[in-house]
Amino acid sequence: MSNNKEGGLRPPSLHMSNPSRQLNEKMPKTIPPKQLERLLRERKVVDQQTLDGESFRGERWPDFVAIGSTFNHCDFSNTRFEQACFGGGIDQSRYVDCCFDGAEIYASAPGNARFERCTFRNAKIQVFRGIDAEFIDCLFSGVIKKGFFNGTPLQDRPTRPPSREYNEFRGNDFSSAKLLDVSFRTGIDLHLQQLPKGDDYIYAEDGRRFVQNLPSIELTEKYGNHFSAIERVLQMKLDGGQRQIFLSIKGFPVGQRAMLTHLKRIAEGNLLA
Repeated sequence: MSNNKEGGLRPPSLHMSNPSRQLNEKMPKTIPPKQLERLLRERKVVDQQTLDGESFRGERWPDFVAIGSTFNHCDFSNTRFEQACFGGGIDQSRYVDCCFDGAEIYASAPGNARFERCTFRNAKIQVFRGIDAEFIDCLFSGVIKKGFFNGTPLQDRPTRPPSREYNEFRGNDFSSAKLLDVSFRTGIDLHLQQLPKGDDYIYAEDGRRFVQNLPSIELTEKYGNHFSAIERVLQMKLDGGQRQIFLSIKGFPVGQRAMLTHLKRIAEGNLLA
């Protein structure tokens, strides 16, 4: 989930950017001609290919786009993706036994991509908005700063969604990763993942019961709009099909963390109100 500067909370945008029209979300709207020429020249496009054992170690790509392609045992370690669409177009792209160790990834529209037994050790994932991404038996360490993973593809969209009903998401190990503003939503089964633990994280096994049993009146009196906003976000997660609740306290503004620590104690059964 995303936090606005006014101290409230808002869910991340559900609209997927079009990578063919957007080289880098962080760039200005008007790109100087020489810069645009360089970006187009340095753009990495893999279209309808199968690559086995290729090494892209240490590459730097302003824009990476894979379209209906398969990568087997490929090395993306220490690669810098300034903007990545790992699965452009309708056909899914697959990454099998690939290494993204030490990579830096910015993926505002990662697309229809499937990652199987890939490693992301010490990776720095700046943004990953996984509307259609699938992850199976992947290993993460390093940090994921901002992003979300969906259990179901988004259906209400201007482009045709994937034909599958669910995104497969299982067997992933996030236990050594630092997750900041990261959300699991629309039905991802957190029983099938290994999540980080400790003082920085809130986990509620039965999300609906947790929300229903919150002492809302007392918490609203104590924390005001901060609690009201997070209560709406939690309810939105439940309405979207998420059964277990996972939150990172450090993904929120400093002024809200005392309230979140309070919620953590409630989730762990250490505090009734």
